[in-house]
This record gives sequence, C-alpha cells and structure tokens, in this order.
Amino acid sequence: MRKMIFLGTFLLVPVMHTEPASAGPWCVWYDAYTYNCGFQTLEQCRATASGDSHAWCGANIYEPSRPQNRDVPAPRRRKDGLNTITTFLA
Repeated sequence: MRKMIFLGTFLLVPVMHTEPASAGPWCVWYDAYTYNCGFQTLEQCRATASGDSHAWCGANIYEPSRPQNRDVPAPRRRKDGLNTITTFLA
C-alpha cells in the first residue's frame, strides 16, 4: 500500500507543477505542416534548423506580436473631463 501511495504521489508531482506552454516569436519550419515555435531569438531558431537542409526559420504567424515595452504610460486625460471631440464640436 505504501508503494502505491508513493508511486501515485511521484506521478502527480510533475503534473501539479507544470506551467502553460508559451510559443516564442520565431518558428523553425520543416515543411508546410511541421514546425516548432519555441524560440525566443532568431539565432536559436537558426541553430536548430542548421542540421536540416530543408528547414527554415520565420516569424510566428500564429501568435500576435507582444509589446516589447510593458512600461508604456497610459494616455493622459484632460482634467476638465472633456475629450478632444467634444472640444472640437463646441
């Protein structure tokens, strides 16, 4: 019985600590249907593709580009509560 509990715990621990998969901005393509989008830099992609003469690297077309700078300030609002359209129409 102890072995069953240990084995169950041993098998569940890796499942409980998994993180969601995230694709990188670069993909290596082996043919039209086989690709791997796990690369953060073009150099990583090229290093993987270098062993296969038919493979090529390209941008990940399936995931929208992420903003590089996340510290972009929010647009400033007018203190009087008016936006530019209502000021223009007035």
